[in-house]
Amino acid sequence: GINILDAGDEMAILRKAFESISGEIEKNKMSMMQNHLSGLLKGRFMYQADNFAQIDFPYEYFFCVAMSIDKYDEFAGKYEVKRQYYLKMIILNIAEQIIGSGNCTGVNMENGEMALIINLEAMPTGMTQNQIREYFYKIQKETAKIFDYTISVGIGRCYKDIIEIPTSYMEATRA
Repeated sequence: GINILDAGDEMAILRKAFESISGEIEKNKMSMMQNHLSGLLKGRFMYQADNFAQIDFPYEYFFCVAMSIDKYDEFAGKYEVKRQYYLKMIILNIAEQIIGSGNCTGVNMENGEMALIINLEAMPTGMTQNQIREYFYKIQKETAKIFDYTISVGIGRCYKDIIEIPTSYMEATRA
């Protein structure tokens, strides 16, 4: 969208190009974040330099959670696609707030599924596991206030390396 003839010197052209690119990246940041997280869950790891979404996991332990809306076909028939997306993003935001946005990042997956990557400082103990269950009871309770559908939750095992995110996610979807 830059008119080279009217733009002036090379520096002015480059400045306008970089401003344009920066604007596009900012507009698409949420989409890039969702794609990056989805790739991690599916085992497609990107180098840190390719992490345009700027997602940082400060701790070395990870586990994944798969959440799905029960009676999804009925839900999909009741709400238009934009509204479905909006409701699923609200559910993810609720989860991130309850668990802690520094430790929890959510992504909207295919077929109505939502996924969470939870990053922990240490391997969960029995007490931590009970706390995690309590978080999901709270999430289910809060989402019940939004609409009449229940949510099923599957939790994968905790692993010490980011490379194990797909393994934990696969366990969560099976659960």
